[in-house]
Amino acid sequence: MGWLRHPRRMRTKTTRPSTSTDAAGRTSTAAEAAASHRHAVLRRVAMGAPMLAQCVLCVAMIVQRQWLFAMMVGSGCIGSLATMLGAMAGPRAPGRDNAGGSYTTLNDMQSPADTEAMCALLRDTTVPALETLCGITDDMLPWQRISTMWQRQGERAQSLNVPVGVTTGGVTYLDLVNHGPHAIVAGTTGSGKSVLLRSWCMSMALHHSPEALQFVFLDFKGGSSLDGLRALPHARGCVSDLDLNHATRALQAMEHELRRREQLAATYGVADLRLAPHPVARLVIIVDEFHALHAFLPDYVERLVRVASLGRSLCMHVVACTQNPMAQISTSMKANMGLRICLRVQDSLQSHELLGTDAAAKLPADLPGCALATATGAQPFRVSNSDHTQRLLAHISFAARFMHMPHAAPLFTPPLPTQVDADAMQPYLADIGHIANDLTAIPLGLADDGVTYHAATVNLQAGNVAIIGASGRGKTTVLTVLRLMVPDTCAYDLRFVDDADALLDPMASDDEALAFRCRLNDTQCRTVFAVRSSRWVHVPEHCATRIIFPTGERGIDLADGVPAALSAQLDAEALATAGRAVLVHQGTAVLVQCAILNQ
Repeated sequence: MGWLRHPRRMRTKTTRPSTSTDAAGRTSTAAEAAASHRHAVLRRVAMGAPMLAQCVLCVAMIVQRQWLFAMMVGSGCIGSLATMLGAMAGPRAPGRDNAGGSYTTLNDMQSPADTEAMCALLRDTTVPALETLCGITDDMLPWQRISTMWQRQGERAQSLNVPVGVTTGGVTYLDLVNHGPHAIVAGTTGSGKSVLLRSWCMSMALHHSPEALQFVFLDFKGGSSLDGLRALPHARGCVSDLDLNHATRALQAMEHELRRREQLAATYGVADLRLAPHPVARLVIIVDEFHALHAFLPDYVERLVRVASLGRSLCMHVVACTQNPMAQISTSMKANMGLRICLRVQDSLQSHELLGTDAAAKLPADLPGCALATATGAQPFRVSNSDHTQRLLAHISFAARFMHMPHAAPLFTPPLPTQVDADAMQPYLADIGHIANDLTAIPLGLADDGVTYHAATVNLQAGNVAIIGASGRGKTTVLTVLRLMVPDTCAYDLRFVDDADALLDPMASDDEALAFRCRLNDTQCRTVFAVRSSRWVHVPEHCATRIIFPTGERGIDLADGVPAALSAQLDAEALATAGRAVLVHQGTAVLVQCAILNQ
């Protein structure tokens, strides 16, 4: 295998294959000319029909003496006419690269035969491994080369220009920053979309450190394609299955991160985070099988559209991978996706939608990983794959440890687990250990804010605690856990009472009931009590904090104190999970999974 030690970006010129003068060649040329003529006619019809409709409407407005509307429609007619004449007039100027030189754009491709001819040459081209394209040779330790590349790029990723494959004349580079800032990857099943995404992400991770670049992977294919990349120290989250609750959390996390970066830009007083005084890592959101997201969570797609519209200045990028970009990606989202990569597609309409030519429909089916991109002009390229992905991932992780770069903090977590024991609580207890002795943060379990977990705590110093729920939901377990978690140095007269419904009944006049109700009003005492119903529980007279086990009945839950918005998020599985409760304190409510005792 030939080693490319110093890959350089190369622009290749597209040459038109000579046209044969035999009968077959004339037939092919005539067919192409006829197809081109039909396309031109259809384009004129598509532009002329709306203008004709506007003209008819303008005439109708004039006849009815609706002058204001006639003037508005008339200006639209003039605009449509100008657009049609401008599209039909004159040749288009050639594209220009960053250095000012011209290159061939996809719309300048001469014919589908050009693509087929170049693919025939590309078939015989040796495709080196991804490691080779990145300058990692077999005579060095990969982590050393990776560390060197990270140091060279620095903490600010001003561009993401990385090698992803080869053409017949050199190495193909993609730059999500300067070619994007967002990208669409289209291709039919088996065309190599997942391989392209994997290689592209690996190449970016090889060239940029976790301090400069981070990833979020939303893999709706079932986890088969991007699941391995969760081991990257750059990864801040991975949805690797069709768990809609997990996907919802990820999309909410994207919106939270967008707002956080907006606030960060406002704090720094800059319009673009690239100008911030302190480096801000670029966040690349990879969405594989975008159609599944569009089908199952249509209301959440707008969150990604918002990221696509505002992400450039906030160093956030979206890469959407789909089989049918026409039907599955909205026009507003596509308008912000400057980088378009098209592998083999089923029909020419898909190719025209992304590239302005039907060339992608002509890519050979027996050459997976062959693609066209707006960044590479008319030149098809083949994607490089890693020979030893797991080994390369291990070297990337080792390079991060060597340079004292910890794994990127998760941007979101999976939904709450069904059980939380002491071992699961341990990582979260360290954050509250310094205040646990003063009764303001008695550990209860894990709290979920809809995106991530944090320790759920009870503030006994604020007042009494009521545990409300039906039998079998875990009230007694919560009482036991709280009793064990209270420090021995408690300054209050502390009592734990189970089944306190009868004691709260205002009609109960026995000594025990009277003493219990009197105790609830004593500021020197603290009482944690459990009841089946909130009927006799008065807030804030009886308690400052409530731990409520929802029933699923909207009226009952609202009466107990569960907010309607939080109640709507609870499905049948959550309602049937023992220990799943709502912690209400000082006007805030959060979903919690109460801890259990280790066996």
